[in-house]
Order: sequence, then structure tokens, then C-alpha cells
Amino acid sequence: MSAVMIWLGSLGLIPFLGLSLLLLFSPEQSQALFALEMYSFGIVSYLAGTWWLKSPQGPDWLSAVFGHGVFLLAFFVLVMLPQLFLGVAAVLLAVMYATERYSQLLGTFSPKYLTLRRNLTLVASICLLAVQVRLL
Repeated sequence: MSAVMIWLGSLGLIPFLGLSLLLLFSPEQSQALFALEMYSFGIVSYLAGTWWLKSPQGPDWLSAVFGHGVFLLAFFVLVMLPQLFLGVAAVLLAVMYATERYSQLLGTFSPKYLTLRRNLTLVASICLLAVQVRLL
């Protein structure tokens, strides 16, 4: 795994950490909430969008359908149930990691990548769940 991937992944946690801390101490910050929702949606969408190319045999219908399904679920929850979106996004990130870790749907991943994904997913999900609980 390259140092660039580690740095990019780590830098990608800054919005999760910063916006979550702001919202935990000042939950009336609607602009920060909107930013966290949009950033979370972007990350879920990005990860889901990469799946259709990850199959060892090239793009296949199952990984494409699963990736698009995750995207659509996130989109419709964001639009129709925005008050629950952060919690759903946290669960989707965890399910996406578990899919990469425990299934062969997308092929196999290096142990270093899976460790990085686990750590990033854990921090991001904790941030999102903490804010979700605070706002309920």
C-alpha cells in the first residue's frame, strides 16, 4: 500500500472529525450539518462507485447492482429521511467494509488495505453515529 493512499485516507477523516466535533458542541450549526451530510454522501457514493470495476474478471452485473444499490439507498435516505441519514451512512460504511473484508463479491484485497479501510471506517462511523445520537 502506498504512502499516498494512507495520507489521502487520513486526510479524508478531517471533515468527519472537524464537522462532528463542531456539531457535538454546537448542534444548531445547520451549515456544518449540511456539510457533514454532503461529505458523507460523497464518500459513500465514491466507494460504491468504485465497486463495479473491482471484480477480478472485470465489471460484472452483481458488483454493479450492489454498488448502485448502496448509492440509491444513501440518496433516497438523504432526500426522504434526512434526520436519519448520518446513522444510515455510518451503517452503510460499515456494511461496505464488511463486504470488502468478508465476501468475494469484489475480489480480494491486501491485508494492509483492509486494515486502512477498517480504521477509516471505524473513525468515520463513530463520528457519524455520535452526531446522529446528539441530534435525535
